[in-house]
Amino acid sequence: MMPRPIALPLVAVIAATSLASAQQPAALGRADITTLAKVQVAIGVVHDSMNAELAQQRNKKTEIQNQLQEKYRGQVEAILKANALTDSLYEHRIFLVSTNPALRAVFDSVTVALTGAPIPGQAPGAAPAAPAV
Repeated sequence: MMPRPIALPLVAVIAATSLASAQQPAALGRADITTLAKVQVAIGVVHDSMNAELAQQRNKKTEIQNQLQEKYRGQVEAILKANALTDSLYEHRIFLVSTNPALRAVFDSVTVALTGAPIPGQAPGAAPAAPAV
């Protein structure tokens, strides 16, 4: 007697689990999204600053690069801790915002309010040039 393949039932269970979790509403309120946006902006500032330091000629040695990267990780940790977030909770919330269009819209509007920068791809562009005659 030939053994029955279990791959198909396993795929069905995984698909059903994924579908059920995808249908659950995201449990993030506006306050959570605002905190997440503030944290994201703060981490972006630290990241940009660290990239500038890493790019400087005097910081090209491996041990200095490692020290700077450790400093970056510490600063990110401090930002998360100051906002009562763990790394895993932060990553989970970023995932929710990036996969839910309604949450993303709120996140984007809060980010625009915090930074004053337009959302990439949604800034009003210049008027199209007149066709050459």
